Amino acid sequence: MKKLLLTLIFILALSFVSVTALAFDDMPNDWSTAALQSAVDNGLLQGTDNKLLPKNNLTRAQMATILVRALGATESADISSFTDVPKNAWYYNNMAIAFKMNIFRGDGAGKMNPDANITRQEAFVVLARAYNLTTSDYTSLSKFKDADKIASWAKPELAALVKAGYVAGSNGMLNPLSSITRAEFAQVMYNLNKAYVDSSSELSALGVVNGNVIIRDNSMTKIENLTVNGDVIIGDGMKALASMKNVKINGRLVIRCSGNVSFDGEASEMVLVADNTTVTASSTSKISKITKSSETSSVKTESEIPSTPTTPTVPTTPTTPEVEEDLWTDFH
Repeated sequence: MKKLLLTLIFILALSFVSVTALAFDDMPNDWSTAALQSAVDNGLLQGTDNKLLPKNNLTRAQMATILVRALGATESADISSFTDVPKNAWYYNNMAIAFKMNIFRGDGAGKMNPDANITRQEAFVVLARAYNLTTSDYTSLSKFKDADKIASWAKPELAALVKAGYVAGSNGMLNPLSSITRAEFAQVMYNLNKAYVDSSSELSALGVVNGNVIIRDNSMTKIENLTVNGDVIIGDGMKALASMKNVKINGRLVIRCSGNVSFDGEASEMVLVADNTTVTASSTSKISKITKSSETSSVKTESEIPSTPTTPTVPTTPTTPEVEEDLWTDFH
């Protein structure tokens, strides 16, 4: 009986491995395999008809969907004014959420162009908006042979991504005007994030993380005993979060959700992205820099931190469509 039980367990284990490995019949065995598997494991890519389509170009709607999933966003905006996003389209809700997140803004002519391929520099700008990454130092771009092809509006975000090591290019080229494939974008996300946290048990099991962490469990109320050598991004939907205790972040703490949060710990920088976010830091907390994107958000603390927030890098409400119009009309 014991032998039979062990045999059944072994067969079930083999079956599980086989199903996992063969879930997508076009999963490549190359430089992108680990990144694509990570994207699948963390719910960023779901594929269709057992195919991941890694070599297909990424569309604007697909990218919006990936970032909505990555950051656990759920709140949508009214996008009925856009004439090319039908309510019965598979991507309608995700485009509405991405618009609310202020990472997609439309083209200035009443369109969001959801089915169009997104160029590499457009994708990087949108990604940088989501992670609140920007810089006025463009020296990191000078090593690329095609740096002159990078649009001026894209340089702050591209330079920040390159400087941080998230985007490396290929053969000395960034190819900013080219489309980006699903596999290539999966690789960028893999470079950006080392862990996604979807539950308190996953948080407890993390240990010390060397790399960026996205926490996106929308029911989580507290984060405790966390050490990260990198950035921690609190997802858009985590409005239940009330406290962070014994947290040490050797990087940025990017809070994308609104709400009231108590903080006890350390962070190289605290970034408040959403409206109506209030962080109350303990007197022993150490925060080297505070950046906020909205005048309705604030940090209350007794510790020695800058009293004047730095210039916001990401607007919290959709701005005039000038930037996005440039993104589209310059290349199409």
